[in-house]
Amino acid sequence: MTEVGLNYTMIKLVYPLVWLLKSSKALSSIAVRLSKLTGKSKYRIHPKHLIAYEKPWYLKDIKSNDEVLDLGCNNGQHSLRVAKRCKRITGLDQNKDQLKIAKASSKDKGIKNVTWQNHNLEKKLSLKANSFNKVLCLDVAEVNKILDGVGFKIISLKPIVYDTPWIGFFDLLGGISLKLYAKISVWKKEKVKSNLKESTGFRIVIQKIWH
Repeated sequence: MTEVGLNYTMIKLVYPLVWLLKSSKALSSIAVRLSKLTGKSKYRIHPKHLIAYEKPWYLKDIKSNDEVLDLGCNNGQHSLRVAKRCKRITGLDQNKDQLKIAKASSKDKGIKNVTWQNHNLEKKLSLKANSFNKVLCLDVAEVNKILDGVGFKIISLKPIVYDTPWIGFFDLLGGISLKLYAKISVWKKEKVKSNLKESTGFRIVIQKIWH
């Protein structure tokens, strides 16, 4: 085989792989739809919100008198867990469709100590620092920039989720089988322990600055 022929053969072999990797985000979107179509959820919710292989790590820090701010609350699944333990929680997100799911979910569960607000997280918060004493921030980048001027700072940041180009395929499996997805989620959390620089998720502890 000539060098040109060999290169052409390699391109034919590699191209399908590249296409599959580029389709990863699309597969995650399909997984969200499958969660509803297969009866796993009343709404279009990511499979990661439907598994319970471990107790949410942040709940131990929530007290009954806390007033909490959830930055990037998405469909509100984390906010609703916190709402059961705190005095009040406000969920902010710029995706109006996800906020509709959050509002519907809180109504379904009869949870009334939660408020949902549409807000562009690339802009500074208009809320006053004394309007909340704890911040929940999951899957949101540039946290320091968002909290600038409202009296909070990051005191701890720990990698927790292994990043992989196959994430879309894992999500798709979750849309089909939550049991299998739970096992994959455990693997990702164990894998990141030996690959700290390859994390796509972090446990961030944010502390109020007292003057």
